[in-house]
Amino acid sequence: LRLFFYGAFASGAFVGGLITASGVAAALNGLRPDVDLNAEYANMAIDFGFVALFGVLAKIDLDKGAELDAAVEEKVQRGKQRKKLTASMREREALLKDLNVNVRVTEDGGTKTAPVGIMQEKAKQHVILVAGPGRAIRDALRGAQLNKVNFAMTNILVVPYETGADAADRASRPDGGGFGDSRPAYETQPYVADPAGEGWEA
Repeated sequence: LRLFFYGAFASGAFVGGLITASGVAAALNGLRPDVDLNAEYANMAIDFGFVALFGVLAKIDLDKGAELDAAVEEKVQRGKQRKKLTASMREREALLKDLNVNVRVTEDGGTKTAPVGIMQEKAKQHVILVAGPGRAIRDALRGAQLNKVNFAMTNILVVPYETGADAADRASRPDGGGFGDSRPAYETQPYVADPAGEGWEA
């Protein structure tokens, strides 16, 4: 609507400027000796000044409109990406529900195997899957150990899964069941559950 008014006012000022300019031209040619050139020059400057002003205002409005359109488009794209991410996370969560973990249920390290879905629905555990190379897993578990009180109070269950390691590598690691076969303390915390069974490689 503002652009319409800018165009209308600019057109009126431009027409007025042309009329004033024609009067000045006639006066300069001696056809209209009654014309006050100083006043006409001032009127012409005002008319064309308004034309320029309305043009600038229209340009500013158009630029703001383009910025607004770009912002809206960016917001729409972010919404689409968020929906895709949410859908992907739900698919991943559905797959994780059927995977098994070994959960520590006794103080001496005794474990019980249960599906992730059961731990979430029945035991009300917030499962955090930490996947990555061995060093990243160890760093994450050490960091979690520093906040183990908060983890226990908020029902968080950390499931570390080391990528790049095959079944033979995992089987050869200490399980804490024999003499001199102890595992680091950060791996045996009550809030840490070990992946169990098949399907984790997928």
